[in-house]
Amino acid sequence: MGLQLLGGLTPARFQSQYWQKKPLLVRLDHRTPLLFDDTRMYVNGEAIASPVPQRATQRPFADRRTLAPDAKLPRALCSVLHRWYLHGWLLIGERHG
Repeated sequence: MGLQLLGGLTPARFQSQYWQKKPLLVRLDHRTPLLFDDTRMYVNGEAIASPVPQRATQRPFADRRTLAPDAKLPRALCSVLHRWYLHGWLLIGERHG
């Protein structure tokens, strides 16, 4: 299974044109740690508030290091993931059989 990377996307374009229309493979780069405590998640040492509604998606993502292709993401979490992608912490691509 390969990844076709999506470059130059704004969070809004990613949300509307890709996430909602294609089953994507979203995974953390193998060098990127993602940890949790009661109120925050930490990626590469960066602390990010973890609102209660987002925790149901974030904790399994931290454990599995991938998101389900059909995961429903709140817009705020999509923006965070987009920023991680721009930093190279997240790999996003289409699933290829």
